[in-house]
Amino acid sequence: MTGSAPPVPHRLADATPGWLTAALRSAGALSSDGPAVAAVTSTVIGQGVGLMGELARLSLTYTGPALAAPSTVILKLPAPTAETRQLGILLGFYDREVRFYREIAATLSLRVPRCYYAEADAAAGDYALLLEDMADGRARVGDQVAGCSAEEAGIAVRALGRFHARWWARPELQRLEWLPPVNSPILKGVAAIFPGAWPVFLQHFGDVVPSPVVAVGEALGAKIPALMDALAERPPTIVHGDFRLDNLFFGDFGAGPDVAVIDWQITNRGPGVLDAAYFIGQSLPVDLRRRHERDLLRRYHDELQAGGVTGYPFERCWQDYRLAILADLLVPVTAGGALDPTNERGAALIRAITGRAAAAVGDLDAGELLAAL
Repeated sequence: MTGSAPPVPHRLADATPGWLTAALRSAGALSSDGPAVAAVTSTVIGQGVGLMGELARLSLTYTGPALAAPSTVILKLPAPTAETRQLGILLGFYDREVRFYREIAATLSLRVPRCYYAEADAAAGDYALLLEDMADGRARVGDQVAGCSAEEAGIAVRALGRFHARWWARPELQRLEWLPPVNSPILKGVAAIFPGAWPVFLQHFGDVVPSPVVAVGEALGAKIPALMDALAERPPTIVHGDFRLDNLFFGDFGAGPDVAVIDWQITNRGPGVLDAAYFIGQSLPVDLRRRHERDLLRRYHDELQAGGVTGYPFERCWQDYRLAILADLLVPVTAGGALDPTNERGAALIRAITGRAAAAVGDLDAGELLAAL
């Protein structure tokens, strides 16, 4: 940021032309003596995909030529409903993403949206991000229901490896106290939803879970705290936490095919294979994952080594990956147990990731790892 940022907006209507002008000028995207935002139209986006906030695309017109200024931006605010908003505040989701863009984003080799504004008024419970619009024709957003190709998966895991290597077991991680460890009480509290969600999840999606994996799920509920503690013993890095196709944009951002990553609300400190297993296990169609799984993980591991990670051989990475595949069952179960039945896209997404996650647990015999927890 290059200038004084305007106050944090409380709602979408507060993103007026005057507010946007001040925000873009504070970021250096508009000169202080140049054109201003003349008008703005907003379109709410991302509805029905499990967002913990309100997301809108803002189309901007200016009082004069502003060739270097964005024609569209994304505004991200807390959820408009009081219950969801309070949950996001309690879990630290909003504050975490604001601090990610203020303190971490510029250090990454991983492509993330340019941030024009990242401010918080914690006392009022207000948080706001004004971000580059990645869906402006330069890149294609992934579709997790459809799944991705092996080529796109390779691009994603290599980028993920470079990202994780940068922060791998670094002392600076301990200074990021606002990033919770994977076994923090807050994250264990979220995982505690699993036992209650399990029967509801089976009722709606149990038909795509093979019987042996149902048995694994039955046993997993009581083992979740121990599983999270075991994962916390692995070498830590910054974990995105929701590294999946719906949060990835594929395109050429200036240095060949690459991927840009959005949605950093649930980032935390933990083993990098959590992101790798979540992506490979739930964003690839089952047959494609079976054919390319080990090769994809090896590409990820190669990037770790290229980034300076030592003392972490591939076979150890593979065993940690199996444990992470087991942990990733939490996602479809907790989401499926709380799904709004009228959310058709959400139901299709959970059905897709359930089938993929269950197949991965079975294929890797991940359930056998429960006995050691």
